[in-house]
Parts: sequence; C-alpha cells; structure tokens
Amino acid sequence: MSSSNHNPPTFPDDLQFDGTNYIAFRDRVLIAAQLRGTEGYLTGAITKPTPQTVSTPPSPTEWYDPTPSTDEW
Repeated sequence: MSSSNHNPPTFPDDLQFDGTNYIAFRDRVLIAAQLRGTEGYLTGAITKPTPQTVSTPPSPTEWYDPTPSTDEW
C-alpha cells in the first residue's frame, strides 16, 4: 500500500529561492509537484475551468483535484 502526501512542499532555508538559483529551485518544485500528482497546475495540463452559470456553489474539492471549480482555481 502506498501513501501519498497532499501537503504543499516545504524546502529548507538553504534550498529556498534567493533570486540566483531559479533553475535548481524550479527543478525541486517540479519534482515535488510530480510526487504529489499536481504538476499539471504548473505545466498547464490542468486548465482553469470555465465559469459556471449555476447559482449554487459546487462541492469543495481536494486541493490536488485535476478538475477544480472556478472559485477554487
């Protein structure tokens, strides 16, 4: 059985983006997103949903859901 971590990633202070380490930081963020199955938000594979015309709010989705509502986006 596998476990998954759906919390946003955190990086130690020495691995934080400091304005000079963009490529290394970007790679770490992409790897963290891939491990959580959320890289589609960063690559554009998960697109912003079209606004709904229904007056009732949709049920909330998990933050890693590939089909968020317009309000959640």
